[in-house]
Amino acid sequence: MSKDREYILDQFIRERWSNRFTYDTYKHIASYYIDEIPLNGKRLLDIGCGNGLMLSANCVIAKPKLAVGLDNYQGEGSPISDYNFANKVQAALSLPYLKLVLGDAFGLPFHKESFDMIYISHCLHHIYESTVRLGRAEESSTKNLTALLRDIYTTLSENGVLVVAEVPRYSIMRIGRLFGLLKDTDFKTKQEPRDWICALEKVGFKSFKVKYHTPYPLRRFTWLLSNRMGRYILCGQYYILAYKK
Repeated sequence: MSKDREYILDQFIRERWSNRFTYDTYKHIASYYIDEIPLNGKRLLDIGCGNGLMLSANCVIAKPKLAVGLDNYQGEGSPISDYNFANKVQAALSLPYLKLVLGDAFGLPFHKESFDMIYISHCLHHIYESTVRLGRAEESSTKNLTALLRDIYTTLSENGVLVVAEVPRYSIMRIGRLFGLLKDTDFKTKQEPRDWICALEKVGFKSFKVKYHTPYPLRRFTWLLSNRMGRYILCGQYYILAYKK
């Protein structure tokens, strides 16, 4: 049955991304945190789950006890069509513990310590959109972000982990804009890992791990590319694992 679900999810991923990505691509992304966080039998919340494909992949790979996707489906990255698509994926996979919640990240509608892992991918830069580095920002301009991070901290269990996926502010990819590439990416509103870590420390998170993404086709060379130059050239995103303890 597990293989059947992998095949079903692979078909949805190919449909959504026109064969640019596959189930194996999503497994590669998940390896950056699932190898560190045993999700089997745990409770997972995906904030800003969008089309639900990463949430579904986490379920098929790690088999959590409960998996909830939350999104208001009102943003550019999560239109209402993504809600319909995510529901279609959920129905096809037939996982009783996988649920979608139509709602806002502000004032999370969950009890204290409801989840063991919270995953938030490419969403935080929509909360703090300023071109000012977070570490230099006035406290008043980070009010919404701080409120959200406090909610996340409270919603996590005592041994819970937050996984943040974001785009770096500085990488060679910025040069792509000079050639008409990545026009929709404003790197000046992105933050470096240390910026997010400082914000997370303020709400109580105690320890952190940062992992830089190696593109799936180059995954076998991660050991060679995991250095400052490799990260600068190749890193389209990074992952922060933030622990409450």
